[in-house]
Amino acid sequence: MPSFDFTAWRRGPYKLLTTLHGPRDTVFSVSISVEGRFVVATGYSGVYTWDLSTRAPVRTPFIPHSSNEPKNMFSALAWLLFEQGNRDVVVLGNMSGQIFLWEWGHQTQAFDRFCDVPETDSREQISSIGVLEQRITEPNNLQNNTGVTAARIAVAHVDGRVTVWLVSSDRSVTKIFGVIVPDIPKNVRFSQKSMQVLVFAMAGGNLYKLNPETGEVVEVLNCGGIAKVMGHVSLDETNDCFVAWTGRDFDIFALSDGRHLRTLDGGNPLVSFVKQVAFTNEGNLAISGTDRGCGILYDTRSGKAVQTLRYPKGGLVQPVTVSFSKHPPQQQTVGLNSSPLVSRCT
Repeated sequence: MPSFDFTAWRRGPYKLLTTLHGPRDTVFSVSISVEGRFVVATGYSGVYTWDLSTRAPVRTPFIPHSSNEPKNMFSALAWLLFEQGNRDVVVLGNMSGQIFLWEWGHQTQAFDRFCDVPETDSREQISSIGVLEQRITEPNNLQNNTGVTAARIAVAHVDGRVTVWLVSSDRSVTKIFGVIVPDIPKNVRFSQKSMQVLVFAMAGGNLYKLNPETGEVVEVLNCGGIAKVMGHVSLDETNDCFVAWTGRDFDIFALSDGRHLRTLDGGNPLVSFVKQVAFTNEGNLAISGTDRGCGILYDTRSGKAVQTLRYPKGGLVQPVTVSFSKHPPQQQTVGLNSSPLVSRCT
């Protein structure tokens, strides 16, 4: 049974915080909530959710744990926090192209349905979910002076479709646009500076920058000289860069023009499965998965590995996640998850 290692940054090397058990099969995505209280894992076994303050699972809407039904397999997720009312919302995408939103109930002490999302134009697997801002605050996001705040989410499907939605605090969801990009999108992100939608192709090295209102392609950057594959991507707009798993290593590129800046040595791979990577510590560090039973913490300025986070059960460490709590006690939390070495392509 796969398990989770979580470590918390406490003014020094990462230290083991806890190990959580649950998923019985391959995990595609792991994410910690905005303030670091909850962690969700999604994969072939559905959705698993824990409260990190108690280390205990929490109740969610029922999903059958069936590996035979794509609608019960979840391939992507993201978090939102509506700060007014301290409302944690998790956005989930499955392998049938459906989107679900669940909200934490302070009274029920469980996650319940936040709202229904209109059906998308694709029935294909959701490969990535991106959010413009995780923290939805007032008054910056007020709509029409009604007191309703809203978040933008972008959803990418493996058939090339990218859809952007507006999720409002009054539990309404509105489609902004839906387009098809020429390549298979593996990762979708937002530029917080321009609000452009950034679509990273799985193969070929293309980065598409889309108009945030119409979905029109504004610019295409190509990193194909090095990035033949971009299996997972993390952004650091403050330092104008992104890091991508490129098949062996983790390469850092300039976000503005696609120039290659630095390589973080991933070592000789044992298997060709995607390893995830995430910036942390204001972009000065990056945490990555490996297929050698550990996570690696890199200094992004020197490119050198500075810490190895051992995973208790070894094997393939695929998903990684990072969260920083804004409120005391301020701490940074990273999570690692191991998946069985099975012959399924993610």
